[in-house]
Amino acid sequence: MSDLDSSWTADYDNLTIKQTIKIENPSYLFGPDGVTLEKNKLGIGVHVHSRTSMFQETIAMAEVCKNDIPLSYDLVYSFPKGKLRGKVHLETFFYVKELNETYPTHADLQGMRVSQKNISELILIIDGSGSMFPIGEFEEKNGPLWKLKINNFNPAEDLFSTDNINLLLNRSHSLFKQLKERKTALSKGLMSEIVSQAMSLIIDKVIKETEDDDIVSDSADGTILSIVNYWISVFEVDTSDSVRISNSLKLALEQILSEE
Repeated sequence: MSDLDSSWTADYDNLTIKQTIKIENPSYLFGPDGVTLEKNKLGIGVHVHSRTSMFQETIAMAEVCKNDIPLSYDLVYSFPKGKLRGKVHLETFFYVKELNETYPTHADLQGMRVSQKNISELILIIDGSGSMFPIGEFEEKNGPLWKLKINNFNPAEDLFSTDNINLLLNRSHSLFKQLKERKTALSKGLMSEIVSQAMSLIIDKVIKETEDDDIVSDSADGTILSIVNYWISVFEVDTSDSVRISNSLKLALEQILSEE
């Protein structure tokens, strides 16, 4: 991080984050006095999330086994260009990767965190206009400024990607250029309104097609259901009905916009 490239921009350049985790004596983590027993395996995971970029995911990065010698792990995570803006949090933690035997005071489920606090916490402040929300373009003369393309999907299994969900902006529309550049408060507000409406439609669709228990339960990272769960939690979305979904989401996104 010491050699900064002044020409780097979040909108046009990729970003790769590398951090090194050193464990001087891994054996202290294992056994009855540690966080898991010797026959188990620990993992190092990173939880990446951002309200302003509207995404979250948890990534398995490394495996830790009982060892008496110091270990070092290089954790690398890459963000594609044009996908970041605002605050991005990276939180590194230990979890149970493989559970072969249990102990009364230890985590007893595979995947559970075993560190009371994060190993490390990193906050990136990004001056960009991107978002992990799938946004593409289309061209239709005299057509609408935007439209939402939603394919048939299983929220619990299908990924939140352009293959299943895509917010499309019309290149032929007179407002397209300023909407794309988002240099003015008006264009930023308009983009926030568009994204808010699209998110509301997606949340409403997923809720109507998913059992109530599934909405609040854990879901696989990267799936449509996991993203919708994240939106509902982070933006405090009122899911009572379609109108309340829209109004509560607009309020949350407007507050984020005012902080930028």
